Amino acid sequence: MSRCGCSPRCSASRVSSSPTWNFTYSQHPSITHFADFRLGIYKELLPIDISQSDAARKVVEEICQMRVPMGAPESKIEGAQQPGVEPRVEEILQRDVIEQQVFALCGQIIRNWVHELISDLFAVRMGGPAYFYSFATFAANLRLDARAGASHPSPSMRIDLMLKELSDLHYSSEYSPLQVRSSLESWRRWLETQPLEPEEPPTRVAYWAIKENESKLVEAVRKHTSAFSYGTRAYTEKVKYVVNDLEAGIPPIDRAGDGEAAFDACDLVDILNGAWTTYMFSPEKLESLIECPPPERKLRGVSVLNELVQKAIEASEILRQCHKRSKGGV
Repeated sequence: MSRCGCSPRCSASRVSSSPTWNFTYSQHPSITHFADFRLGIYKELLPIDISQSDAARKVVEEICQMRVPMGAPESKIEGAQQPGVEPRVEEILQRDVIEQQVFALCGQIIRNWVHELISDLFAVRMGGPAYFYSFATFAANLRLDARAGASHPSPSMRIDLMLKELSDLHYSSEYSPLQVRSSLESWRRWLETQPLEPEEPPTRVAYWAIKENESKLVEAVRKHTSAFSYGTRAYTEKVKYVVNDLEAGIPPIDRAGDGEAAFDACDLVDILNGAWTTYMFSPEKLESLIECPPPERKLRGVSVLNELVQKAIEASEILRQCHKRSKGGV
């Protein structure tokens, strides 16, 4: 089993040892969906007019030209067909009715996708590589491809947008740690081999509608996250200390404060990024502390890492509340 964790293939090969805190502690979707609705980010993009969309018009035309099978109730409408000839849909339904139904269906898919993509981009900018690695590992477990549904865009489309945001946060620059930089590049190379455009006509319409408005989508999210985006500088300065603790089997709870002998609570985003960095790039250091047969050690290593992360989050919050009370806060 590969342990580099730097590529889609490596992520897929580690399904059996995926951490149980995959989504529990990595910017839960409900939080970022709440931010989307609370801040009204989606309003800067929706509704998207597809009435002039070539893709939507093509779907309408394909439906109009479809033949209704002989014997179907629709085919028995008087005047809808010549004897022995299967009628076309447009002989049974008016074109404007077909357009309304197609536009309504595609419009709902677009709305669903916009909310999901805003949530993804918000989480990446708020949480850095941790959210990307959690989603990418989850998607690898589901065998990544371009399949999309009415409620969610395809994993490949989501990964594509998240990688672009991580680049904007300078995780692909020379200032980013080499292991992170290399792993993101591996995912980009994988994307180059994947078809991003869905096969089903309605989802294809949604895909092109969002691609044509991608810059508006990205700018809307960036506008609301610029003040607290987790960029390369924060990652480089803070995560290494969290990783050092985790590799030594110690919960990363606090960090040196401003005053003498003062300690501040470790930030949640630092813990998450440190945890995923340890899991992806150096799990063997933590595993070396566990005395058991090698096959079992890998699984127990994930379990121990999970426990360390939970303890760190709980203890850091307790420390944060203690500091707040000592300063007269409520």
